[in-house]
Amino acid sequence: MVCPLLFPGNAKLSQLDSNLALTYHQVLGRSHDKRKLIQEQRDWLKEVRDVCNGTSCLTQAYVTRIHALMAMRASSTTASTTASLTQEHVRLDKFLKKYTEGDLERYSTASISLNGGATPQVFVYLTGNLWCGSGGCSMLLLKPSGDTFKVINRFTVTHLPVYVLPSKSHGWSDIAVTVGGGGATAGTAVLKFNGRKYPSNPTMVPVSSINPNQPGVVKLPLHY
Repeated sequence: MVCPLLFPGNAKLSQLDSNLALTYHQVLGRSHDKRKLIQEQRDWLKEVRDVCNGTSCLTQAYVTRIHALMAMRASSTTASTTASLTQEHVRLDKFLKKYTEGDLERYSTASISLNGGATPQVFVYLTGNLWCGSGGCSMLLLKPSGDTFKVINRFTVTHLPVYVLPSKSHGWSDIAVTVGGGGATAGTAVLKFNGRKYPSNPTMVPVSSINPNQPGVVKLPLHY
């Protein structure tokens, strides 16, 4: 992996290299075929990154590789496919059924480390008539806790897509949530961690705009 010292004066490339290293090692730790992943990473370094001759090429190479690794790490499922879930997903499904008191129709998930730790947090987008209205659907942010999960946040009236941004607040990545409908102004709400949690109602945050193609921005693979 390129040492950040190879990008003197370029904070964006240094941050992208750090993000890539963290994501790669997280994926490697979970991989069932570590040899294959290691070889893929070596091939990427040799055939993609090392042939770049400029900042634009390097930036695009890093962003594309980070997104590919994030896709490997992220997961999505529905409540009706429990039989095919991994052990972690079985625990998540059990937790959600208890949390929703059985009122669970469909959901999708995406895992990502928001605080730079080795254990990623889990976004859960709850869909169906019980959890969605004109203003959007409910979304949970969970953290693994032993053989179960703890709720960091419950977000109300959120629409997709949801992005994780390269900027941070109190050591946690900022989140961009789409809002609109139900009387709310349509746009994007950037949610910042306050040391304990994120704002629970995105419609109460001033609407702003983001560039989804900005280096380091990750679109979560959530779906309705």
